[in-house]
Amino acid sequence: MSDTSGLVKALLEAQKEAGHARAAAINPAFKSKYVPLEDLIDYVNPIFNKHGVWIQQKSHIEDGGICIETVFQGHGSSISSGMVFVVADKKSPQGYGSAMTYARRYSLSLATGVGGDKDDDGNKAQHSWSLQSANASRAVPKPEQSANGRYKIKLGDTLIVSADTSEGFLEMCRQHLSKPEEKSCQDMFRDSLESIKAAHEAAIIDSSVSKAYATLRGLFIVQEGRINPDTKAKKG
Repeated sequence: MSDTSGLVKALLEAQKEAGHARAAAINPAFKSKYVPLEDLIDYVNPIFNKHGVWIQQKSHIEDGGICIETVFQGHGSSISSGMVFVVADKKSPQGYGSAMTYARRYSLSLATGVGGDKDDDGNKAQHSWSLQSANASRAVPKPEQSANGRYKIKLGDTLIVSADTSEGFLEMCRQHLSKPEEKSCQDMFRDSLESIKAAHEAAIIDSSVSKAYATLRGLFIVQEGRINPDTKAKKG
């Protein structure tokens, strides 16, 4: 295993210089500003390159979306920041292209610690999900539950609730996974991930149900800010 102390020192010096990039683009869904990928790359590369660090982004093949890994190279070693998975909302070149841009932006931002001066893109999405969660019981009928449904929300080995349809399960997710920033919800999300993935895949690709599952999964990725539970790191 290579000695990473030189690279860590260089990363520390680069991080001291890095602030926040200018949020110059508008998210049309939430009317909020964010830093475009191109602007983020143009901001971080000169700072890290000056300290002998090359930033590499690798793509990994995953079903249903794009997985991006940001790796720091330099000073005789390399350090991976882990992988970020983003669901493609459509199974088309445009859908996967959009997911790749989104994954690269979030992966690079998480790895370098550089966000936008007004970047509330993720916060707006979380707020939207929380509002849906809070209003779920009033906006839709109580979802049908099953004692041994196909899709299950669990905490450890404890079954919290289950449902037989992806639509019904979505409403349960909104009730029980409404706060991605809290560890208890993160633990429940990880323990229920297989059911969440299965319910997402069962939903019609262009439906609001599918998009809601994509939002849910994306929020937990951003909040945890580490190796995404959707994927396992590939060992060389």
